[in-house]
Amino acid sequence: TDPVKFLPFALCYLKMDGKAKAADKLLEGPPTIQGQAIDLCALFSMVQAKGGSQKMNTMRTWKSILQELKLTAAGQKEAEELRNVYEEFLLCCEEMTFDSQELASLSKGGRGGAADEGGAVSLLDLLENGSLRVGDEFLFERSDNNLGVVKGSGILSKDGKIIYRSPDGTEKKFRFPGGFATAIMRQAGNNHSASVGGWSTVTVRGQKLSSIKLAYVRKRKKELQQGFSNPSNAFQKHLQVLDEQQQVIRENEERVAREKERQTAEQRANEPPPGWISPEEDTQQQAS
Repeated sequence: TDPVKFLPFALCYLKMDGKAKAADKLLEGPPTIQGQAIDLCALFSMVQAKGGSQKMNTMRTWKSILQELKLTAAGQKEAEELRNVYEEFLLCCEEMTFDSQELASLSKGGRGGAADEGGAVSLLDLLENGSLRVGDEFLFERSDNNLGVVKGSGILSKDGKIIYRSPDGTEKKFRFPGGFATAIMRQAGNNHSASVGGWSTVTVRGQKLSSIKLAYVRKRKKELQQGFSNPSNAFQKHLQVLDEQQQVIRENEERVAREKERQTAEQRANEPPPGWISPEEDTQQQAS
């Protein structure tokens, strides 16, 4: 929830995902919708709390985010613009940080966690980085209620793909471990299973792929953060704009509250005092 900590994080992942233009724009200041600055830190947290961008499949949901951000413009057009802002600046952060199960946990109040089945880091990245080697054996193991313990193995090729040879001799290649893990489960007879998280169920040289991937992400993040030892200076304009907008929001809320108090006081002033009766009612009572 701290923009000073979040913005360098977003900048690093934009660069890691090859989005140099978006990274440069981020340094220039926050994106805007109808002249109103978007707090990317708050936006990211709100979307994750709802289960991630894949769950945000209606404009009504994006409109609700606009309202949570307290933006005055909250129509269909603005909702579409907000979705575009998220995809441009924050989608890569989501893909490299969370998997679908972690996002579901966040949407239910869970903590979430480190990267698992995100799509922004590939096996080829880890191979080129030296974290993996050609010929590494990938060992998959997972317990299934109906099938018991399911196991399988594959070999890493020079193009960064897992070569999996099924029992019937068919050979397939997978760019991501999720496809490899899912193929093994379905080969074992679990045809009704959804995609399997391969990063957390596959080990290489005794180490989980998720741990290897996390080490890579942390190393790249550290490399890209060089020169940002004081992130508050790097994003000074960004933070200043957000502070100014928060001040405007507070002033608007105070103005609305004062107007509501005025209307309430005016309504009470026009109400008759307790026990008051109109002249007509008084005449009727005397006549009776």
